[in-house]
Amino acid sequence: MKITITGDLGSGKSTIAKILSEELNLKYLSTGAIQRDMARRYGMTTLELNNLADTNKDIDKEIDDNLRALNTLDKNFVVDSRLGWFFIPSSIKLYFLIDIEVAAKRIMNDSTRINETTYTTLQETMDSIILRKSSENNRFLKEYKADCSDYKNFDLTLNTTELKTITIARFIIKIINQKDFQKGVIWCNPKILFPTQNINETFNDDFIDLKDQINLTSPSSDYPISVFERRGKWAILDGHKRASIAIQNGVSLVPVRLIAKNEELLPNNISANKYFDDSIKASWLHDWEQANKFKFYSYPEVL
Repeated sequence: MKITITGDLGSGKSTIAKILSEELNLKYLSTGAIQRDMARRYGMTTLELNNLADTNKDIDKEIDDNLRALNTLDKNFVVDSRLGWFFIPSSIKLYFLIDIEVAAKRIMNDSTRINETTYTTLQETMDSIILRKSSENNRFLKEYKADCSDYKNFDLTLNTTELKTITIARFIIKIINQKDFQKGVIWCNPKILFPTQNINETFNDDFIDLKDQINLTSPSSDYPISVFERRGKWAILDGHKRASIAIQNGVSLVPVRLIAKNEELLPNNISANKYFDDSIKASWLHDWEQANKFKFYSYPEVL
């Protein structure tokens, strides 16, 4: 079994990769480990190696060749690497997303990131994450024709916001064992989805009948909730009843389909940003919390 993990900064890639390594008895590998081994051979620190890679393309090529070699290696492993999915096409490819605000807080509080820039404000960290992700995606697309922004390239995509790493790891193992992959569907905690309608529209006459009919203790990827994004926050476009039932049933992960984000247009020809701003109301969020008996992890900045 070969598993490759990539995704957003601060999304828990390394932690979950190590859990999968232990649970599935797989060797844990990472780009960082490859770089540390190379640095020792070059007689320098990893930071010095990274600086050298800016002018010496042979460094990146050697890292890429190490990853390519893993594709034909007859061993079981899990790889934490931004381009592992591309260089090891025979692997089960996982992608992790996370709310930018949550990722920024994690990064600012993570003292182990000794070779990364130190940020003074949350906004500065968030802006840096956005720029770095865009820059890397563009570079990978230009140099390798590897599109990290297209989630259909991955066998399983998860939004790790408000989820415990062990919950994520066990869900991944379950999906792998069942071979229940469906590209284009993203799994997330239903408690991170913001409603765009009044709770009275959700709890209408057919809600109880629907709740009795739908068993969402184990949601199917065949019926994803439609969502859209504004700067890391996700809102429901269609599927309020399914989201509410999932929360009330204590479901940790539900399937969603991301229709549009930021300035991309929704089917109504309104940008995701504008529709988010127009549709998110503080009173609706409060009523949603009260009805489903939970509290949102964070609130949209538009409130």
